[in-house]
Amino acid sequence: MHCSRYKIILISLLFIAGSTWAQSFSLKTDAQTIGKNDVLQVEYEVKNGSDISDFLAPAFADWKIMAGPSTSQSMVSINGQTTRTFSYVYILMPLKTGHLSVPGTNIIADGKKLQCKGTDITVTNQSLVKPAPQPGNSLQSLFDDPSLQDLFTKDPVLKANEDPAEVMRKNIFLKTSVSKNTCFVGEPVLVTYKLYTAIHTEARVTKQPSFSGCSVIEMPADDSSPLVEHINGKDYRAYLIRKVMLVPLQEGQLNLDAAEVENEVNFEEAGNPYSVKKYSSTIKNPLVSIKVNALPLKNKPADFSGAEGNFSIGVDLKNKTPEAGENNSLIVTISGNGNMQSVELPRIDWPENVDHFDATKKEDVNKARFPFSGSITFEIPFIGLTEGRKTIPSVKWNYFDLTAGDYKTISTDSLSINFLKASKTATIPENAVVREDLSNKKYLWIVAGIAVVAFVLLFFTLRKGTVEAKREETLPASWQEITEQTETVLTSPSIAKTDFKHALEMLSNIEEPGLFYTTAKTLLVKALQEFLVTDAPFNTMAALAGEKKSDTALAQKCIEINRSCEFALYSGMSNERNREDVINGLTDVINSLHI
Repeated sequence: MHCSRYKIILISLLFIAGSTWAQSFSLKTDAQTIGKNDVLQVEYEVKNGSDISDFLAPAFADWKIMAGPSTSQSMVSINGQTTRTFSYVYILMPLKTGHLSVPGTNIIADGKKLQCKGTDITVTNQSLVKPAPQPGNSLQSLFDDPSLQDLFTKDPVLKANEDPAEVMRKNIFLKTSVSKNTCFVGEPVLVTYKLYTAIHTEARVTKQPSFSGCSVIEMPADDSSPLVEHINGKDYRAYLIRKVMLVPLQEGQLNLDAAEVENEVNFEEAGNPYSVKKYSSTIKNPLVSIKVNALPLKNKPADFSGAEGNFSIGVDLKNKTPEAGENNSLIVTISGNGNMQSVELPRIDWPENVDHFDATKKEDVNKARFPFSGSITFEIPFIGLTEGRKTIPSVKWNYFDLTAGDYKTISTDSLSINFLKASKTATIPENAVVREDLSNKKYLWIVAGIAVVAFVLLFFTLRKGTVEAKREETLPASWQEITEQTETVLTSPSIAKTDFKHALEMLSNIEEPGLFYTTAKTLLVKALQEFLVTDAPFNTMAALAGEKKSDTALAQKCIEINRSCEFALYSGMSNERNREDVINGLTDVINSLHI
């Protein structure tokens, strides 16, 4: 893209971009009034933040944490405007009645500290029956609806010399079911927790399972699940406690936490139906583990994005007979089933005299069924600068085929485009294409995206003129100082390009994990950009660097560093060894690139 041609227009759009990507941090609850035996879903939501870190876990003084924090992410695109959300979700149970406080907290989003206010919840003595929370950030109902007990309306009879605990143990149990006991890193696994009871009981979940070493996506209840299941010659009423899709992030043994349910059973005395005694017992499911294998290194593509499942790919043009200088779009669609969240835009080899812009991503994925299935469509706007026939080569994309247990590369046919001579009515001044975009809502997101990139470039350019020539080598005392010094390293005015040696020294002095891994990712991307002189997608740059240096291990190392940083940022799991691996890996990459 010819940045100089649009410079004035892009700078004028900075204010538009600022309003389009306004960030917010808010606290949401699923109710303002609950009963003393009810649960409350609390969600801390960040809107339009990409690098999320330093979530300060609130102190719930008046509440018992039943589950959490679990995380969820979503992206909604309407008329070209995309809203991204990232949430931390808790399930709480009140410790007393009255007006209880749910505290606010702080978080760091894209290096900026955000704060949300707390709220008050009214807790009454009366238990309020609530519907099950909606899928996405939800946990299942806690069985406080009396209509669910219709199958067992009579209290069990306790015979002479019979142990009530033993009767409850034989007739009530928890079970964890998994879709498979062995999987690969990144392969989705469905995990279901159910309570089974063959006698009348009042059940209450006292502990929801928590998960570590994997990403967690809550799944909705399946309406087709039987309410009564026949097991070993006996009818049991089945209650869904929790249903989640887990995506393991590391190899090894993934141990699934146990759920706990408190049961209260009224037993009639044998021969005396008017004598009833209540007994309670807390049960939990046997522990279950999943063996997680690493993906094979053999045949692993250098630009492997992490997509696993079964997929197909197709390409199309929005306009097959465009005129030179006319807006057009290349549409790439990847369809199938698996971990759809790992699907990324493939590399496109654009012909000469064709300017292309940032792609938009649209998801049409059924997240109510396991595994996720559907399609992800990327639309890449482009403009042919000259008339004549151009060819977009075959688009290749790879994934790991879970059925075959091997990597698979799929491709499209090449596309031939004949750019016609611009008509007289279309022969307009040099900047007309951009003016048309400004008046056409369909392309507002393109302009806004370019404006954000322009803002970043302008920010670094202005920084070059104001940074002091000599910096103190002491460790910064605050977030703001760390951020400012990191930006100083990346934009040193005393050299033509980034002083990566100094940048690595600064990186090793950053103690705060969120900023450390965010800065490490920034350094890696900047190293590839300066080496290749391009701002292509990360996986594309990693593959290009490997090809240019004839070193496939280099591309794989870049991808592994990036994944290590993302895992630490979104899981909160970090240690000194991981930090050293990231710094050593970055040093090796930068030395290999000779920049």
